[in-house]
Amino acid sequence: MPNSTTATASLHALTERLASQSRSLHPFINSGGLPLPPNFPSPQALAQAANAYRQPAPPPSLPSIQIQGRHQEPSTSDPTNGDEKRVGVVRCPEGRAWQEKNRHASERLGRFSEAEMDGFVDDMGMILRKEYDCWVEQCWQEAFHHLFTHTLPNLIIHLIMTGSTPNFLRRKIVYGGQQLDHLFQSQMLHLLYEELEKRLSGLRPHSNAEAGPSTLDKLSTLALPTPPSAGGAPSANQNSLYRDGVCFHGLSHNHGIPEEEDDHGPCLCQLTTCLNCFRNSARQRKGPTSLLPYELKSTRVANGWLGGIESEEQSKLRQDSLKRKATNSINLPSGKGFIQNSKSPNSPTLNSSKKVERGPQIFPHPQMTDVLAVEEHLRWRLKELGARDPAVETRYGPSTNHPIALDGIDLPAFSQSEDGISEDGSVKSAVPPSKAPVPPTTGNKIKVAKGRGGKLRKMIINPNGTVPKSKENSSMKDGKKAVVYLPKEWTEEEAAQRNTAIVLTFRHFVKLLHQISTAASPFSYPSYAKDIDELQRVHPIALYRRLAEPSVQRRDDPNELRAWQGCMEKWAEELGGKERKRGNEYSNSKDHASAVRSYTRAISLDGKKTVYYSNRAIALNNLGEFEKAEQDCNYLLKIDNKNQKALYQRAISRKGLGKLKLAEMDLEELLKQTDYTATPTPTPTTAAPATANLTTNTNTNSNSNGISDKSAAATVVPAGNESARNLRNSLYR
Repeated sequence: MPNSTTATASLHALTERLASQSRSLHPFINSGGLPLPPNFPSPQALAQAANAYRQPAPPPSLPSIQIQGRHQEPSTSDPTNGDEKRVGVVRCPEGRAWQEKNRHASERLGRFSEAEMDGFVDDMGMILRKEYDCWVEQCWQEAFHHLFTHTLPNLIIHLIMTGSTPNFLRRKIVYGGQQLDHLFQSQMLHLLYEELEKRLSGLRPHSNAEAGPSTLDKLSTLALPTPPSAGGAPSANQNSLYRDGVCFHGLSHNHGIPEEEDDHGPCLCQLTTCLNCFRNSARQRKGPTSLLPYELKSTRVANGWLGGIESEEQSKLRQDSLKRKATNSINLPSGKGFIQNSKSPNSPTLNSSKKVERGPQIFPHPQMTDVLAVEEHLRWRLKELGARDPAVETRYGPSTNHPIALDGIDLPAFSQSEDGISEDGSVKSAVPPSKAPVPPTTGNKIKVAKGRGGKLRKMIINPNGTVPKSKENSSMKDGKKAVVYLPKEWTEEEAAQRNTAIVLTFRHFVKLLHQISTAASPFSYPSYAKDIDELQRVHPIALYRRLAEPSVQRRDDPNELRAWQGCMEKWAEELGGKERKRGNEYSNSKDHASAVRSYTRAISLDGKKTVYYSNRAIALNNLGEFEKAEQDCNYLLKIDNKNQKALYQRAISRKGLGKLKLAEMDLEELLKQTDYTATPTPTPTTAAPATANLTTNTNTNSNSNGISDKSAAATVVPAGNESARNLRNSLYR
């Protein structure tokens, strides 16, 4: 509610406006009215007093991004009573009810056969592949929105600061020709892919404000936003667009869960309620909107793709739209005047007139309200940079060099004389900005410092560490004149001419940006194939836990969170043991590549089990991938520097890499340990150098290739001692 001073000032301003239209409306000024009280102020004085209390509007805000959620609506409805939610009605064909959140199954893998569990894991992998591809499309939309709201305005400001006039923008930029448009689109496409990579890797926060440090890290392929801390202070990324788990509302609704309970992190005990319904929901789940590029059809990324695939004609049309067109020429039809010549049915023009439809668009052209909002924000920024505009100053007040308006702009360097400010408040520079742009390292900086009252505020700092000052008083709060950063070629133009040039230039850039973003495919970014490989290497259950855990952490009941995490750890332990067993079987059959995949999936489920790393190191050495085997052994030796199996396998990998001195040092350390703990009556046996099992345990079960199911403190068998000596003797042969 406004205070009394503001209300009085508004009333005085209204009185002055009414009096200016008709003097008869003012009872004290009218000659036939009551006499004026002594010392009564005039309407002009009242209006002037009202201006002192008039507050300018806050800086205009940029439009927010509108992203479609991944909510899964129920696919089936109850025909008996469609208007009622029917709480507790089970629509599953097998009549299975959804398990409660606080109840977890005591038996997990034992309830299902091996084929059923493998099918469930494959269905989960199908769901996560769809989620990842839709995540790529969402990041593509966020990248477009960032260029639309930040990059394009900054580009226009940079053009102005390098000496562009309104006439230059209209003639040379808007109507610069196809060559300039193609150059602009190629640069924008590069920036789009760059922004896409930043969001996928977590370097750019998924936020409407586009501000604040990112707290994300990259696990395999998905950089998933983490929830805000429960007990600490709110983070800068509080309003982030979280990847809120994986929605299974359509599945849970068919098993008796009401519509208002939308859980994005169900436990595996709930998801395995009915495996048939889970398979159907995985197949019916919406996949990516855009098409897979035709050039990726025959690559490995097409394995597991669950969306549409681009045809050869669509690919050609898309690639042609990315190429620079030839100069437009008017081709008049042959014949007399404009008489159309008849064409035969076998004419190639008729046969080639088949219309090729483009693929579906991820997002439409920005709405005009959003375009107008960005243009208003751009005009406000130019006003803050020194371009006088009466219409903008009426709404937002005179220039104060607001830090938000200066963000992302390379300000010109100040001259050392007279604090760098001329008589009119403009920036003095040794080199005119239109002649030679100054690198950003020599320009001004925006520093956060404590002001009056101990509050933090942003301030502009000169390269020499001083604050820009002015000689004359102006409308700034501290009585100092605002700095004019824009060149005179721009500020001396009329405001109407400047605004027209800004509107035409910005809308031309938006049109070109939307054309290139819809013509290009978000799945054509360079590292997409590598990301898909990483996605397939991770076990789907481990990836699902990573996706769903942030949603569970935001629940109110901490006991429910602990129970969920404990149950998921037990699932991961059992599934990891299953993958380890499968890897051992692959190693016995000499299929070391499949063994590496199984051990990698086991590591993604339970990375605390060191036996997974040691067994994978053995398989990697058998494959000849010595560098990766050395990395696994280094990890094990950081945990336990006396791990004998890791020392032996690292010696093998270092020998394969040609690091003979380092391999000899590992073997000397291994022999020192084995000679100290060896039994006095050894029984020599023969073992393969790359797969010798150097440790044993009372509960250790080793196969013929030396793959041990458990690694712990153990005694050394003499065979390992002999294998180490044989390997050391063969280093320099």
